[in-house]
Amino acid sequence: MDPRVINPFLKATSEVTRQLLCLDITYRKPYIKKTPFISKGILVIIGLVGAVKGKMMLSLSKENATKIAQIMMYELTEENEALLQSAMGEYSNILIGNTSRNMSENGIDVIITSPTILEGDQIKINQKESVISIPALIGEDIEIEFFLSVE
Repeated sequence: MDPRVINPFLKATSEVTRQLLCLDITYRKPYIKKTPFISKGILVIIGLVGAVKGKMMLSLSKENATKIAQIMMYELTEENEALLQSAMGEYSNILIGNTSRNMSENGIDVIITSPTILEGDQIKINQKESVISIPALIGEDIEIEFFLSVE
């Protein structure tokens, strides 16, 4: 994958997670994810169009998505499906929006699509483009996995 795409994403993810959640993010070793693959829990998909075409996806358990939503919404004390999905959509939008800004600073202009949020135990992802998986840990216990694919 082109470092002009992945480096702006990693930078944006670190900055946004620190600013929005007041937590650090630690990346694990990236790898090529073979498709089709299964995602469990919450899957958010945001498309990129323009100089680069592709998508960013993030996958995490519902429990971990709830932890993020509780941090973002401060006093969210009960599981509220609408607020959970809203928080995950907003977190993803901010991540990819900042990625887009970082890419434009390097001369790569892209537009992002609205997020698609899926939930389930067997979400099957099958696509022709290669997928880079970046597992990460937010704080000490929020596991999340990012997927980047570019045509």
